[in-house]
Amino acid sequence: MADIIPEDDNPLDWTPPPSDDLPPPPPGLQIGAFSSLEVRVWCHQSKEVSLKISYERPYPGPPGLVLALTGLDLEFSSPHLAVSASDICSSSFTANVRSRQPYHSGSLSWLAIPPEDKDFQYGTVRAETKSVGEDRPSRTVIRPVQFQRNFSSPPKVILWLSEVELGQCIRISTQRIHTYGFSVRLETKDPAKTVNDAMVSWVAYPADMPGIFSGTASTEAQRPTTSPQLYNTGYIRFPEGVFKKTPRVMVALNYLDCGSKPNPRIRVQCSNVSIFGMTWEANAWCDTIVSGAGISYLAFGESGRFLSKGVDV
Repeated sequence: MADIIPEDDNPLDWTPPPSDDLPPPPPGLQIGAFSSLEVRVWCHQSKEVSLKISYERPYPGPPGLVLALTGLDLEFSSPHLAVSASDICSSSFTANVRSRQPYHSGSLSWLAIPPEDKDFQYGTVRAETKSVGEDRPSRTVIRPVQFQRNFSSPPKVILWLSEVELGQCIRISTQRIHTYGFSVRLETKDPAKTVNDAMVSWVAYPADMPGIFSGTASTEAQRPTTSPQLYNTGYIRFPEGVFKKTPRVMVALNYLDCGSKPNPRIRVQCSNVSIFGMTWEANAWCDTIVSGAGISYLAFGESGRFLSKGVDV
């Protein structure tokens, strides 16, 4: 006589345990960096350098891209540089560093935002050489920005320079941040100069978003502009408890005053990053006069939503 299998031991009713091979979460924010020196040496000047960059993980569609200047080495007779992205697709894009005349070197940071993301908004603002309603160039230009979607409360907004034409000084800042938009202020402090051609990249995100922190820093906190120096550094403290692990950081220029005679040269970066804070640097070389420099930064924790590529922090 056949054995009777108890109902609780019937293999037909067996359910396998949950598998550890679950599909990975969709890619979130990804960041990286590019320098023209990865393609050519500084002495082989050209007007444009480009490179195809692949994301660490592909997106379901083309992501939003934010690019910002982190370094430049230009001739004083043609102090213009711009960074941009082209051929944007779900797995890669082309990073471009361009100038109107041949330049020595330029570098950028980039941020990729998932196409389906509803928290982050981003864009660019151009400063025209003439103020609205004026027939002559101005030392100060203010450009309003309207969000595509209103935030529930005033968000955090970060500004970076993505194109500059240096007369002597360029500085960008935010004004009047509301749930529906904000204003970008571009200015120069030299009464003999004007706000020349400039492009600003911006990112906005909810002010109460966990695991992320942003802000600005400047050499003006360490010294006056009348005491220029090549090497500039400072320390930024993160609020307690924001990060459980060492965050990733995107940093780029928001202010630069390199004078008008020697070649403008600058490179900004961050180092010694921990859950408590980081060191930032804005360094030049040779005979460049750095009267002042400033950065904006975006720091975020590593999770399924935040990824990084090509960033040395």
